[in-house]
Amino acid sequence: MKAGEKLTLLCLAEFENAEEGFAYPSHQTIANWTCQSIRTVQNHLGALENLHLFSVEKRRSSRGRWLRNVYVLNVPASYRETDPEWKRWN
Repeated sequence: MKAGEKLTLLCLAEFENAEEGFAYPSHQTIANWTCQSIRTVQNHLGALENLHLFSVEKRRSSRGRWLRNVYVLNVPASYRETDPEWKRWN
């Protein structure tokens, strides 16, 4: 895994909402936090998704408009069981 990909993954993990179990930062937000271009972030997200480190859920509003992607991180249950923030919500 490249350093930029790891940084992108760490950013997703930082934005994960333990109560909901997913993250939904925009590409622009990830780019700002990681000091990368939006295109680089998109490339890294594609590479990380191919490694099955998370899955992407595309959402639509009730009017059919596309909303921000939702990223569901594939975190082992053994880690979740020891994470106090995750345990607090689940």
